[in-house]
Amino acid sequence: MSLKSRLLQTLVWPVASYDSESWTLKAVDKKRLVAFEMTVYHRMMRISWTEHRTNQSILDELSLSRCFLTIILAVN
Repeated sequence: MSLKSRLLQTLVWPVASYDSESWTLKAVDKKRLVAFEMTVYHRMMRISWTEHRTNQSILDELSLSRCFLTIILAVN
């Protein structure tokens, strides 16, 4: 999982946040970015949506916190 996490940060986040300094973020956009981050974590751990796991339980298992939105906001 640590390798997958590092690959996620080096390969996926830059592509997903490409040209984010020109984005105007609304509340809906922020919500979608958080949802995207959690979807990526779900897929990384191969957790089906039918398992009904909470986002916090997944973050605890990975020993991570939500960081994608903070990265985007730091660039803006």
